[in-house]
Amino acid sequence: MKKAGLFLIMCFGVLANVPAVNLLDFVPDNADLILGLRVTDSLNLPLVKEMRQNDKEFAGKYTSFEKELEKNGLSIKDMPPQAVIFGRQDRAYWGIIMDATIPEARFVELLKTKLKSGYNIDYTVEKVNGQTVYCLENKPVKVGETLVDSGMLGQRDMKKVGVFYLNPDVALITDFQEAGRVMDEIKKGSCKQFVDNSGINQQAIAWIVYHPSTPSAKPANSGANPEQASAQPFNSMGMALNFNGSEHKDIALDAVIDCKNQNSAAMMAMQAQGMVMLGLSSAFKDNPALAADVGNALKVQADGSKVKANLQMPEKLHKQVKDYLMSHGPDSPAGDGEFDAVPASKPIPLNKAVPAAKPAVTGKSDSAQ
Repeated sequence: MKKAGLFLIMCFGVLANVPAVNLLDFVPDNADLILGLRVTDSLNLPLVKEMRQNDKEFAGKYTSFEKELEKNGLSIKDMPPQAVIFGRQDRAYWGIIMDATIPEARFVELLKTKLKSGYNIDYTVEKVNGQTVYCLENKPVKVGETLVDSGMLGQRDMKKVGVFYLNPDVALITDFQEAGRVMDEIKKGSCKQFVDNSGINQQAIAWIVYHPSTPSAKPANSGANPEQASAQPFNSMGMALNFNGSEHKDIALDAVIDCKNQNSAAMMAMQAQGMVMLGLSSAFKDNPALAADVGNALKVQADGSKVKANLQMPEKLHKQVKDYLMSHGPDSPAGDGEFDAVPASKPIPLNKAVPAAKPAVTGKSDSAQ
């Protein structure tokens, strides 16, 4: 549905403007999935502006999004500079932390007017652990003889959310049923230290960190796996996406795995290099020269107890990669729906150029038949 998830973005707009605190201070210590987003920087990327000019489908969706914001008294300029989304792999809880520079009274006014007219929602003011929480709930609409989701949140497990101010400068959105628990977890301690220790670039446009934590106390039928945390061979792993260059069109992708020790890091780095070489040979089997260019742009190495991978792709190279993948996709004459499992040529060594290959014959290779 077009409105699916848009309500959360509405909350971003009214609750956030200028970052004033470190949002990680309000993310629970036992959250094991942390996603950081520089929202306004992402929307202002030259690549986004270029897509609006050249991609009619994307431009249409972007325009519809702007109109939806306007209908609710907001604009693109109201989007927050930063947001942190957190949760647990066992789905014990989730939440979104953001800066709250709009006074609480203004948020209430918006609920009563713009948002209430734009969405079929009910809201009530509740108390959780002595703190005011704005409980927002989907009201189903009748289509024929059937009641269906009104589209405010668009997810079956997100019918009821709580929005509340942790302090005048920071706000939280979470499942209303778990609001009390999330508040308790925040009070126990934050995830800031392990995110800092992960070595991930928190200033990137987008970053994510996975930190295996102890199993939650959620009921067993929730899918929690007591053996999962202890079985992980690393402390954390993360990835960060950024855009560099004079026009911010060059892709920079960094990945960091914080291993248990130096020996583990050395072994994992060696395995990663082997997997990358095989993957490039398979993915670009019809263009070994392009595989070599991507391999030269990628560096994988062990640094103490960490494995670090860095991919620097100039605009020209990532456009070549995009064109190749599109021409070899499931709907293209050269594609068969998926990459061949067996490489058509010898693995491409990382950071070593190879001579350009002769043009490949269009069609499926013998290994794909």
